[in-house]
Amino acid sequence: MAKKAVYVLAWNIRLGAEHAGLDFWLSSICCHAPNAPIFIVGTHSDQVSRFDLRQDDFKRRYPQIAGFFNVSTYTGENVKELIENIIKTTLALPYMDEQIPKVWLTFEKLISECTEDILEYDQVKNIANNAGIFDPAEVLQAVQFLHDLGSLQYFSSEHLKSYVVIHPQWIVNVMACIVSIKDSPVKDGRLYYSDIGTIWQEYDKHLHPWILKLTEAFDLTFPVPDQNMNLVPCLLPEEEPEVCSSFFYLFIN
Repeated sequence: MAKKAVYVLAWNIRLGAEHAGLDFWLSSICCHAPNAPIFIVGTHSDQVSRFDLRQDDFKRRYPQIAGFFNVSTYTGENVKELIENIIKTTLALPYMDEQIPKVWLTFEKLISECTEDILEYDQVKNIANNAGIFDPAEVLQAVQFLHDLGSLQYFSSEHLKSYVVIHPQWIVNVMACIVSIKDSPVKDGRLYYSDIGTIWQEYDKHLHPWILKLTEAFDLTFPVPDQNMNLVPCLLPEEEPEVCSSFFYLFIN
């Protein structure tokens, strides 16, 4: 989630806002990119006559929202207006006139040419050296700048700082192994550590612990102490758990 970006959060009007997960994604964006404008875009507007999104409530809770649009790519409704507003909002961002060292742009170009999806930080440091960046502090500054742009992903926390994700789509694929795979071992929102090898079987085994920490950094999962598992909030059952009547009786008495 790049900080220097404009976000378009799309949801399918036909399915209803209650199934769109808007709160989850808005919270994630506001957490990781607190100053980035957000457009909420309802799709398939030609197929729905009326709906209720509670725009005032969303705007109050998420001040970053720059606008609401309901569009149809079939009829073209509001598509032009959406594009114009995105361009206008982007050009007004404070960093649009920011000057960037030429060696940083060279560094970005060399990074974009890498075929690997993820590299050790020392390997990235060598690429920065080839671009003309030699001071370790400036290397870190350039890496963080490209992270803010979304050109790569780097987290300086103790558990994640050893690797740099060169192609951010890799992270999307990693997350999809949890939330988008049918017959996933993750049941009722519980990701047990014993199933990690199955969930991420396509990725190097030595990366599995790092990947798990990455899901925590994106608030996709949360560790449960002494349970050997992480919870996946977006996969938790929607039904409320039944309250034990005997426990309730003891509690009120």
